[in-house]
Amino acid sequence: MQQAHPLIKATEPSIDLVQLALRNVVWLVIAGVAGLVLGVASYKAMGPSYVANTQILVKLKRPFRCGTKAMGHALASVRPMWKLFAAPG
Repeated sequence: MQQAHPLIKATEPSIDLVQLALRNVVWLVIAGVAGLVLGVASYKAMGPSYVANTQILVKLKRPFRCGTKAMGHALASVRPMWKLFAAPG
């Protein structure tokens, strides 16, 4: 099989990769299955190699209280600001 590309002046034989893969398809399938089995077995034996921890820290400027007392307190703090937007007069 002494074929060379017409633009390349090579005297070495060209390799047909498709034909090579088809000739060795059995070995390729065996290697793929063996790699898959060994990969799954190693994952089962060792487990995942990462740990993720998350913590969200929130600090309120003013503590929030539930109930009517809290609503009254909230309205009392809004009233002085409302005066800023009121029409003069």
